[in-house]
Amino acid sequence: YHGLEPKRGKGLLTIEAEEKYGTSIVISIVDNGIGMDDTKLNEIRTLLEDNSESNYVNDKISVGFKNVHDRIVLYYGNQFGLSIDSKVGIGTKVEIYLPLSKH
Repeated sequence: YHGLEPKRGKGLLTIEAEEKYGTSIVISIVDNGIGMDDTKLNEIRTLLEDNSESNYVNDKISVGFKNVHDRIVLYYGNQFGLSIDSKVGIGTKVEIYLPLSKH
């Protein structure tokens, strides 16, 4: 919503899942929305890397990324979580790394 709603014209959202190394799954969510500038992208990346719970977050987008990432790390460990890349005017890619469970 945040990247596609302000975009002029049609937006495209692609979701793919891929098994990696036989031990994990990567879910990729890619849009062709407005993207983020380097300042915002680095702010979110820094927030995701910070393991403390005393982070000051001033917008809903960062809070959402941080909450999802922290929940995945808490449940599955530090090798899992979110990764994000974005370019202004091109779009955003979020990857979710989860363990592959074979029952």
